[in-house]
Amino acid sequence: MVGNRCNCKNQGLGIIGSPGDLCSKYIYVANEGSNSIAVIDSDTNQIVKEICLGFMPYALAVNPIVNAVYVVNKNNNSVTVIDSTINEIIENITVGYIPVSVAVDPSTNIVYVVNYGSNTLSLINGYTNNVISVLNTGFGPYGITINPATNRVYVSNTVESTITVIDGYNKTVLTKFKATPTPGKIAVDCVNNFLYVISRDNSNIDVIDCNTNNRLYPHIYSLDPRDVAVNQNTGKVYITRIEFFNYAYSSIVQAIDGNKVWDIEHNSRYIEVGCDAYGISVDSMKNLIYVTNPSANNIVVLDGDTEQVIGSIEGLNRPRAIAQCILGS
Repeated sequence: MVGNRCNCKNQGLGIIGSPGDLCSKYIYVANEGSNSIAVIDSDTNQIVKEICLGFMPYALAVNPIVNAVYVVNKNNNSVTVIDSTINEIIENITVGYIPVSVAVDPSTNIVYVVNYGSNTLSLINGYTNNVISVLNTGFGPYGITINPATNRVYVSNTVESTITVIDGYNKTVLTKFKATPTPGKIAVDCVNNFLYVISRDNSNIDVIDCNTNNRLYPHIYSLDPRDVAVNQNTGKVYITRIEFFNYAYSSIVQAIDGNKVWDIEHNSRYIEVGCDAYGISVDSMKNLIYVTNPSANNIVVLDGDTEQVIGSIEGLNRPRAIAQCILGS
């Protein structure tokens, strides 16, 4: 089923909603090579500013409620807050050990930070930027995503191969269930209420029915999957992965019709995007897909209608994580 009954958009490492006209038009990209955040105008696909951090950014998410960007600094055990109206750093927040992922819940204005080394989740009040709670997850938490339609928060636990489910309203852990071995990046399809879970060590991607927390069959086979994103308006799922063909490696975006997930073999397309596709973000309003390419120092732009490469954004420095705020339809 495709529709607009849930107002959520994928932000690469999290899902955020669309509270109105608060969203910035900018795309934010973590430059691993220069310890900076590139600010890209989504109308022109041009870099308009580079924000220097002083340490390596690992993940980021946009908060439309307070016009802020939250950048996870893995090697500094902190989160840098950027005011997206002026694109300046306004604060640094200390979190747990080895933070690796971040997501924003627009219905509660809570920012969730996954602390891999502490096996915890730091909850930050988006209005005050104070850590208000710390929840235990499982061993080796890594990926996080939020379903605004149900206000459930999902965290993948790499070491113990589980998914922790959190009630976003009560800020409590509801349950934990088994997943594909070493789960990493995750994304939710809030229309169909499916959770997509990438394995970090094998070529399987689980599809979980969030109503029951049961795994759907068959698995999605995807060689060396890296990241996953969902277009909530079209039901398309996009996976960045590595392909080995004719004795050479290349990067692929695997496009899947999430509304026909039962028949993956006949509902997948494969788009070549360079040599090192990594992070991915979907602009559901414009139906554009952005793929970071660290080795080429650029971002590849795909048209969601034609599923063709239509351009690139140059001048980056080993870009990996990417996030943007997208207005709902």
